[in-house]
Amino acid sequence: MTKDEFLNKALERDEETISAMFSRSADRYDFLNHLLSLNLDRGWRRALVNRSGYQNYGDDVRVLDLCTGTGDVLFEFFNREDFSGSAVGVDFTAGMLEIAEMKSVKRRLADKIRFIEGNALDLQFEDESFDLITNVFGLRSFSDVEKGLKETFRMLKPGGKYLSLEFFKADKRGLRFFSDWYIKAIIPIVGKIVSGQPGVYDYLSESRNNFMSAYEFDSKLLEAGFINIQRDFFISRIAALHIAHKQRG
Repeated sequence: MTKDEFLNKALERDEETISAMFSRSADRYDFLNHLLSLNLDRGWRRALVNRSGYQNYGDDVRVLDLCTGTGDVLFEFFNREDFSGSAVGVDFTAGMLEIAEMKSVKRRLADKIRFIEGNALDLQFEDESFDLITNVFGLRSFSDVEKGLKETFRMLKPGGKYLSLEFFKADKRGLRFFSDWYIKAIIPIVGKIVSGQPGVYDYLSESRNNFMSAYEFDSKLLEAGFINIQRDFFISRIAALHIAHKQRG
């Protein structure tokens, strides 16, 4: 399969192709995330955890991280001294999960975080199982966003929160120049050089351009049943954090 054919299949949200793509770059995924975001991704994850309000769910708060990759979002929760809950990370890329498992052992968190290979669109957890559900830069890889949001809503407890950090299609010309230039011109080149995988970081640029806007995602959340949608943008609107609530019973 040529680079262009591979990229096109990924952009069609073919799950097997996307999984293979991330498997190829799993060993350098963390390094590239930090490098290509100019280390800003760490702050974005901290902001997500800060805004989650995990303290309001008690000592047994349960967190589910969809498209967990190498587990950095969940590790950020456990970096907090006042976090004493449990967590599950789900991803359909085995190579990413292997690294996440190794990191959890190194951090002595293997008994508190469970990593599972699975598809975020079809999980076997019972209804209303989690207080918080997070999804960081995985939404664009959903083959069916609406189905994924409905599944998320099903698993979330009444009063729980869904937090999504994602790259969305630019929607305001006055603020889009820097983010468009950086994502289109810089990330694919540097990503190719460091990862040695042509096409992997072209996917970031192209999938963002072919995705919905942050405001369109607001509507998707409302259609799935969420209420009180909140949205924040980070540096030149490169990334957006959405926080959506499930109504208390």
